[in-house]
Amino acid sequence: MREVTQLTIEELKGKRVLVAADLDVPLETGGGTDELSVADDYRLRGVAETTRFLLGQRAIVILAGHLGRPKGQVVQELRMMPVVTRLRELLGQVDIFRAKSVVGVEVSKKAAELKPGQVLILENVRFDPREENNDADFARELAKLADYYVNELFSTSHREHASIVSVPRLLPSYAGIRFAQEVRVLDKIRVQPGRPLVFIVGGSKKGKVSFVKDIAVLADEILLGGTLSYAQELEGVPKVRFPVDAVRIDDIGPESVAMFCRIIHRAGTVVWAGPLGRFEDERYIKGSEKIAHCITESDCNSVVGGGDTLAMLGRLGLRERFGFCSTGGGAMLEYLANGTLPGIEALEGGL
Repeated sequence: MREVTQLTIEELKGKRVLVAADLDVPLETGGGTDELSVADDYRLRGVAETTRFLLGQRAIVILAGHLGRPKGQVVQELRMMPVVTRLRELLGQVDIFRAKSVVGVEVSKKAAELKPGQVLILENVRFDPREENNDADFARELAKLADYYVNELFSTSHREHASIVSVPRLLPSYAGIRFAQEVRVLDKIRVQPGRPLVFIVGGSKKGKVSFVKDIAVLADEILLGGTLSYAQELEGVPKVRFPVDAVRIDDIGPESVAMFCRIIHRAGTVVWAGPLGRFEDERYIKGSEKIAHCITESDCNSVVGGGDTLAMLGRLGLRERFGFCSTGGGAMLEYLANGTLPGIEALEGGL
């Protein structure tokens, strides 16, 4: 897998680089207005790092990413304007322009007019249903905007979407700075983890059931919370531990916290993906908060991942106390289980 930092200024100067960017950040309203703003910019900081590198090489940067789950329709609350505003703050004096569409004549014209050192942010790629359908024509339209492709979207690289798996097969393709770092950190856990290796898997996505089954081969212990607290499909799976006192999926109780902490304190490595309760409600964040303190106070190598998990730890002021924060939850688990992702395979099969 080639990394973007291998490209020189001679190769990049004046060239257009399409970056599949992790722009899916939580939004909030505040300040007495209904205007949306970015509530947590952790993912955008990774995008900014790769963008700065490319701009330093006098390239032209085109950022393509999604926000939320609009399901192929234009949703006003999921337009990219809050992301554009925050990236302008993060990147300082850089000229950043916003496209009102994902592809089309106006977008192509705007991209062609860009000068070295400038950035164009496309509208939410998931507004176009062809993105999630991995449509070949849509991929070609995106690829025509650029000379190079960079994947800085690890968190969604387990999805076979057009901007992730089809575009990189049409252009010289590279992994972004943050993307490459994620792979290196997770490779160490796959190949030679400190043992016991403990996984904590929670959150609201039932799709994680398959990930739990896959990581059972690698793990020494798997601790469940959230929706998975009642996943009957996981009963009998080796190494899986269910909460012992969770009446609902809202949170884990004190007996579960005590059991989980005993296991964590013996661990050499802890990988956590997904809150253990409905953390958006202050009443149901206590279990996750206690587990977070348990991890950070232990001697284990700690890796945490996923948008909700990072947002929760950010609210608690504990994110910086973890060894590594992955932008992906499902992508992190799938990579640890299989050693690859569709997005990585596409990079390796690119031009």
